[in-house]
Amino acid sequence: MVRGLSLLPETPAESGYQGMRCLAVDEKSRPVDVNQRVSGVPWISCNGNRDPMGKLLVECNANRRSATISAFNDGPPIGDEQWQRPSGSGRFIWEDDITRSGSPRGILQVQFHDAGRTFCNLVVFGGSSGQELFDRWWRDAPF
Repeated sequence: MVRGLSLLPETPAESGYQGMRCLAVDEKSRPVDVNQRVSGVPWISCNGNRDPMGKLLVECNANRRSATISAFNDGPPIGDEQWQRPSGSGRFIWEDDITRSGSPRGILQVQFHDAGRTFCNLVVFGGSSGQELFDRWWRDAPF
């Protein structure tokens, strides 16, 4: 990838798109040693600049089985579309959510169709709605 155009940082010491900083974590969000063998569903947790993305989770199946996405909340998502960019294609859905503190936020999930990423998906949290994440983050995010 061209430096400066990547979504995720190349190392934990660097930053990615919009200053995103990332760390490998387990299912309880505890930091893990990236040099150990992984199994199950390894996670990368990234914090953003909250303009509008606040948190991004990368989930990948260690066995490389295809990953899928589905709505977090009851009922259909606000949007459910296929996407295509020069880097690949997939599906994304976005929806509205409420934080534990009662504030509105958006959730946007990204699924990949290309063989090199089909076993991973992204879950993005932030903004005040799923539509805001779609409009202000997804459209320009470098994939």
